[in-house]
Amino acid sequence: MTVLYVAIILDEGVASNDRSAVMFVSSALAASSSLAISGSLWPSPYGRIVLLSGAATAMFAWGLIGIFSVGMPLLLGSGFTWGATIRAWNEQREATAAAGAASVIALVVTVAGLAVTV
Repeated sequence: MTVLYVAIILDEGVASNDRSAVMFVSSALAASSSLAISGSLWPSPYGRIVLLSGAATAMFAWGLIGIFSVGMPLLLGSGFTWGATIRAWNEQREATAAAGAASVIALVVTVAGLAVTV
C-alpha cells in the first residue's frame, strides 16, 4: 500500500510544503503493515492480539482518511486483520485491555501526526 500511495502522490505532484505529510503517511502505512506482519508471526497470543489490534486500527483509520484513493484496500486489510485479532483473542481473553490500549495509541499517533504535518 505504501508504494501505491507514493505512486499516486508522485503522479499528482507534491508541493514542497506537503512533503512532511507524505512522509508521515507513507511511514504510518509501512508501520501498520509491519505491525500486522509481526502480529501474525508473534508466538504468544497476548502479543499477537496487541500487535494485530494496533495494526487493524491504524489501517482502518487510514482507510477512512484515504477512502477516495487508497482507502478501500486498507479497509479490506483492516477487516482481515480484525478477523485475525478476534481469532487470537479467543485463545487469550486477558489481553482485552492491552488490545484497547494499542488501538487508542494507533489512533492518537494518526491524529497527532496529521495535526502536526498538515
